[in-house]
Amino acid sequence: MAEKHFGEAVASEYALGNRNFSDRCWNNLGIAYDKQNRWSEAKDAYYQSVKIAEQNGDSSSVMQSYINIYKLEGRYHDYQKAVDGFRNLLSYFGRNSDTAYIALCHLNLSSIYLEKWKRSEFEYHINEALRWYEYTGDQYGIVSALVNKAEGLAQMKAYSASDEVVKEGLQRCEDLPFGELKLILKLVYASNRLRSGSDLDEAGKILDDISRSAEEMGAEFIGLKLREEKTILYARTGRFDEFIESFGGIVKEMESENQQSARRLYEEVQAIYENEKLRKEQARLFEDVEEQRIWIITLVTLLLVMLVAGVIIIRLFFRLQSRTRSLFYVNRELAMSKPAAAEPSPVSSGLETDDEDSRLSNLYEMILVRMEQNKPYLDAGFSLQVLSQTLNRSERYVSQAINKMGKTNFNRLVVRYRINEARRLINIHGERLTMNDVAEQSGFSNRISFYRSFREETGLSPTEFLALSLRNEDSASAGAAD
Repeated sequence: MAEKHFGEAVASEYALGNRNFSDRCWNNLGIAYDKQNRWSEAKDAYYQSVKIAEQNGDSSSVMQSYINIYKLEGRYHDYQKAVDGFRNLLSYFGRNSDTAYIALCHLNLSSIYLEKWKRSEFEYHINEALRWYEYTGDQYGIVSALVNKAEGLAQMKAYSASDEVVKEGLQRCEDLPFGELKLILKLVYASNRLRSGSDLDEAGKILDDISRSAEEMGAEFIGLKLREEKTILYARTGRFDEFIESFGGIVKEMESENQQSARRLYEEVQAIYENEKLRKEQARLFEDVEEQRIWIITLVTLLLVMLVAGVIIIRLFFRLQSRTRSLFYVNRELAMSKPAAAEPSPVSSGLETDDEDSRLSNLYEMILVRMEQNKPYLDAGFSLQVLSQTLNRSERYVSQAINKMGKTNFNRLVVRYRINEARRLINIHGERLTMNDVAEQSGFSNRISFYRSFREETGLSPTEFLALSLRNEDSASAGAAD
């Protein structure tokens, strides 16, 4: 509708005779195209606005159009052009001492670096924007920038740091009429709880409170994001029926509005859903397999005095085989995803987070990033001392971070990563690797330790896992031949 009216406006006789009116219409038409993700048409409209504003000698309008152009470039991944453009604008606004536009340029630069996952540059520019808003006393600008900072840190998985910014933002707007910004800050905090898995009950209560407040305020702008977070809550807590219903609804709504976040949400929530479902299934099957093992041992013993029990043993044996195959499929899926230990679990349970817990949480995040990216656990000589030296922290402090934040110890953490690598190697290479090779390439120092750890983590021995993997490949090949 907006595109239709602005398109008619720029072609009207009045626009042809009134350049200021025509300039504003072209700029708004560009915004309308931008909202529909028609970036090429949006850019053309913005440049048309620049051309008219230059003819009018309206430098302020020219700069505003260039801000829209560089924002567009940043969103569509021409990062360097966007960065160079905003830096030129900063020089221009700096010469003219235009503090409002200086802060706006820093905000846009922080958004670009957030897209590139450059945390230091992101924090520098968002802090510069805050500094300029502080200088001008713009309280709304300050809180809005804090919202952007909290959301950016959360996107980079720096949940503890994001929580601190949320706390500061809520304190800032406590006595100010910024109800909508308060809702967004609370939503960021609830989102941090969900994505870190630290306190799902608290996250659910906060989301319910936000729902009530948003309804009272008529804050429809937060509705879609709120439904997105509730969908993630359903996935995290295993409420799969509610998840399916909610998930389908919000993806359909996003796609109908041409929102690019639909694909990102689909991938993120689907991954959470599948991972949680697989873990629950693994736990259930693991218990079933162990229960069946006990029954088999018991009945084999009774077979010495009761041959009739043989029929029962055979039936239970086939059930065990079925459960073992199911457990294998679950382990095969988990081999292609992160090990369970890779999800940080901050201990914070409220908006108040003490400095020690924050430092331990940040250190634990550093440890997980090191494990994921460098894979030091593949070295059999990898130890707590080596990890501590790499992070430039004491062994006691590193161990404390793993124990408190990860709810495990260093040895168990390393074993989980090594077993995940072993499952992956067996699944990919099959008989082309011996079990000694698998153990060595997974970081185990000896075969005995490898076998014991593999069964404890997966419920299967390495040879059982290999046999099921080969059998599955043969079945797949036979199906393809038919």
